[in-house]
Amino acid sequence: MFCRNLRKYIKSKKIPSILLEISVVCVIAASICLPRWITLDRVVTPDEERWLTRSGNFNLALYQGDYAQTYQKEHPGATLMWVGSAAYDHLFQEYLDNHPEYCDRITKSYFIKGISRKNPIVLLVESRKILAILNTIILLLAYWFARRMMGVGPALIGFALIAFDPFHLALTRLMHLDGLLANFYLLSLLAYINFTEERKPFAILISGMSAGLAWLTKSPGFILIPTLGIVMLLQIWRKMRLDHQTSRIKIIWGEAWPLAIWGSLGVLVFVAAWPAMWVIPLKVLSEVFGTAQTYASEGHGSRIFFNGQIIEGSEFGLRYFYFYPITYLWRITPIVTIGLIAFILGTIRKLKPLADPKVRWLSTVLLIAILIFTIVMTFGIKKFDRYIIPVYAPLDMLAGLGWYTWLLWQKDKLPTHVRNAFIPLAIVFIFVLQAASSLRIFPNMLAYYNPLMGGGRKAPDVMQIGWGEGLDLAAFYLNQKTNAENLVVSSWYSLGPFSFFFKGEAFGMPDISLTQDHWENVNSFDYIVIYIHQWQRNMPEDLLSELAHQKPEHTIWINGIEYIRIYKQE
Repeated sequence: MFCRNLRKYIKSKKIPSILLEISVVCVIAASICLPRWITLDRVVTPDEERWLTRSGNFNLALYQGDYAQTYQKEHPGATLMWVGSAAYDHLFQEYLDNHPEYCDRITKSYFIKGISRKNPIVLLVESRKILAILNTIILLLAYWFARRMMGVGPALIGFALIAFDPFHLALTRLMHLDGLLANFYLLSLLAYINFTEERKPFAILISGMSAGLAWLTKSPGFILIPTLGIVMLLQIWRKMRLDHQTSRIKIIWGEAWPLAIWGSLGVLVFVAAWPAMWVIPLKVLSEVFGTAQTYASEGHGSRIFFNGQIIEGSEFGLRYFYFYPITYLWRITPIVTIGLIAFILGTIRKLKPLADPKVRWLSTVLLIAILIFTIVMTFGIKKFDRYIIPVYAPLDMLAGLGWYTWLLWQKDKLPTHVRNAFIPLAIVFIFVLQAASSLRIFPNMLAYYNPLMGGGRKAPDVMQIGWGEGLDLAAFYLNQKTNAENLVVSSWYSLGPFSFFFKGEAFGMPDISLTQDHWENVNSFDYIVIYIHQWQRNMPEDLLSELAHQKPEHTIWINGIEYIRIYKQE
């Protein structure tokens, strides 16, 4: 009986369909996870050393039951500290056994080295691996919701673009907030859009929980609240326009209660997953929202280089409203650029699948979310290109829709014998080209700039370059010296990006003019490592002026960009 039923099931062609679905999911999972899993012992950013420190303090606070100390930063960064805490538990149990005090960032680096005889890069790699798994799970869930709204083809292309988006890939390989925020933001958004169409409880549950985790990651996650509020109002308007039988109050209530549940779930997760909220909730909330306002109003503490100008950080306000659109164009790939153009043209011409009401609704909400997030972040004086990473994945999805629309349009013009193979082969071609954009400079994807804008050759004229990439290569170069262990080197971003890799002793350097004590220290160094955005911003002026008369012993280039100059001190 079982065999007969199995044969019937196979003959019904359900198994090939299921196998195809499983194959697609496996391809997406591998595309997301593998490039975020391998070669994680390279390219450290300056903030990651800080988050290792905060994670250690967070872990110690949990161990000692000192829940108030799980508040380490107003970002808040709680999700990231849970990840870091898990890495400590796995690799550095002796950290808790020694009952250290809460540490600052400098002490923490040397403390870890002292008790474990391991470089902190080992702990960082473990944290990054946990994040790779977490980000893969989040994006697979997001794919599942996207597929239900837009179909397998567009969702596959969209998430292939996300998986190998150079900027998204670079940020989601790091133990940092922005990439994790972007993924929680996307999942919450897609799950909520799906709920508005299918009204499945699972969707609102995932959306609400993801929103809470986005809030726990970084305060811009709260932009989801006004975004989904507008989505609710649009949904009410849609239903009132189409449904003249149901009362307006019933329609309003039908859309309001899911948003209330969504918010309640988000708050529940926010409180439950951050022990500091159990004991000092008012202080935590005032710090989170108060400091976010301070960052937005006071801006950078140092100069910024943008669009060929050196700008004082406090002046980087609304007059530079074009900052994020320009940085976005520099960071995306030609494949995404073409896909977005195809999306615009397909929308205007109402081509399939963009003419489908469900797809049109998805596209509308994604565009609203992109616009609101960009506008809110533009009002802040403190701006970095990575601050709007939550708009990249939605735009990649729209580009995927654009590509699929173009493929369907072209398919109808092809001879019958090649139609069936055209779309699968084209998807593979898109996939390979997008992957090539990232992997050709792997693992230095932060050094990627859109070749349609001029690539690495022109980017230094417009963009402030560098967040630590390349300093590992500088350390490797100096490690080849015969007395590397005894060398004393001054480097920009010394703690983490340079010190995690360098065998000798590393010191930082001020970003302002050097004092007499600093000059004495400079003269005692064996080498000085100067980073690209130092000469872009002319910081520190007097040191750069002095070094201008010397020829660097070695320079490091990535993707056609000179990143580092290494000077030997006589």
